[in-house]
Amino acid sequence: MKRSLLTLIGVVVVVIGATSVAIAVTDLSEPTDDGTVVRSDEDIDPDECNAIHNIDACSEEQLIQLGLYPRVQEPAPIESVAMRIAESFPPQYFVEILYGLRNGCIEPDDYEVTRDGNRIDIAVTVLAPAPEVNILCTQIYGTGTYNVALGTDFQPGDTYTVNVNDQTTTFVAQ
Repeated sequence: MKRSLLTLIGVVVVVIGATSVAIAVTDLSEPTDDGTVVRSDEDIDPDECNAIHNIDACSEEQLIQLGLYPRVQEPAPIESVAMRIAESFPPQYFVEILYGLRNGCIEPDDYEVTRDGNRIDIAVTVLAPAPEVNILCTQIYGTGTYNVALGTDFQPGDTYTVNVNDQTTTFVAQ
């Protein structure tokens, strides 16, 4: 048993040593046209568009080609709003929001919850191409879901109104 363990340790040491030597002598950088090797920390033209190293040098057309066109935040279309109450003490309240993504260029963004007394407003937004961007988008309508925790600070028997963009629902606290 000790002999096989020592043999195994010896094999592991040889493999690790050989791997270290191979990594040390191998340069994984690609040569340029003139045969020199350019690394990410040297020889970067500050006027050349590069999504990794110099995005500020990119024109709008180059950004679009890279899929990095300017976007704007806009309200998401709301498909449905449903209240969920967790069976806990005190009860926990959640809003399940199904929102739309009107084409393949639209991406989910965020939501923001504000509360004023018995009124809860939730603004759901998406990111869309800026109006000045001329880009073709797949015309496939998608959806996304947010489950928003509202907490436990609700008076039993009181009615609360929840507004999600252009949709409104009410619930009576338990």
